Amino acid sequence: MSRLPAPSRASPDGDTKAVGTTSAGQYINLRPVKLYPNVETPLKDKGPEHIDFVVVRENAGGIYTGIGGVTHKGTQLENTTQVMTYSRPVVERCVKYAYELTRKRNSKKKMLTLVHKCNVLTHAGDLWVRVHKKLGDKFYPEIKQDYNHVDACTMWFVKQPEYYDVIVTENLFGDIVTDLAAIIRDGLGIAASGNTNPEGVSIFQPTMWGRRHPAQPAFARPIYSRRRAVEKTRLPPPARAYLAR
Repeated sequence: MSRLPAPSRASPDGDTKAVGTTSAGQYINLRPVKLYPNVETPLKDKGPEHIDFVVVRENAGGIYTGIGGVTHKGTQLENTTQVMTYSRPVVERCVKYAYELTRKRNSKKKMLTLVHKCNVLTHAGDLWVRVHKKLGDKFYPEIKQDYNHVDACTMWFVKQPEYYDVIVTENLFGDIVTDLAAIIRDGLGIAASGNTNPEGVSIFQPTMWGRRHPAQPAFARPIYSRRRAVEKTRLPPPARAYLAR
């Protein structure tokens, strides 16, 4: 079975994960979900007091490693695989970052929600569940541990976004749920995102600068990259953003 080539990280659907985020040590993708006053949301009867949480997306592993392959391509015997792979150190550093952010964030909830699909992904998901519990029990007893299946999470984003404080999730699920989260705050082209190296250089950008409706004019939006940089540098790491306000 041949190995698939490494993904470009600049996907046609507009995902702005730049080439080299992994080699640059940017293993955290921070996506704040905060609705500002006088900004419309498609959610009925929801306002800034209801939409204020953070998604910590693991940014280096999972499906995006490109491990997998195809046999008998183009024939009736064609078979493909794509592997969700995670090592314990990769999961631990992401979950630890999320716990630290939850501890520092100015929120009364003090709750870290793990989002996964461990009832189906019984190996990859189980590692995340065990690390989430172990680190929480040992180092963060004051923080409430919470878990959502990813499909349930998308429902609660729409029905009751005020439930959340900080969410931590793996790469693919984080990519998907934060698209929905961006729409409930102010849109994919405006919502802030940061490929983050807590010990080094980070990249700031809108969540989806490359995706637009075909009827919309094509023009650059540099203000949103600058806004993300401002949000991200406002406080000391690891909560260097309005994430901890």
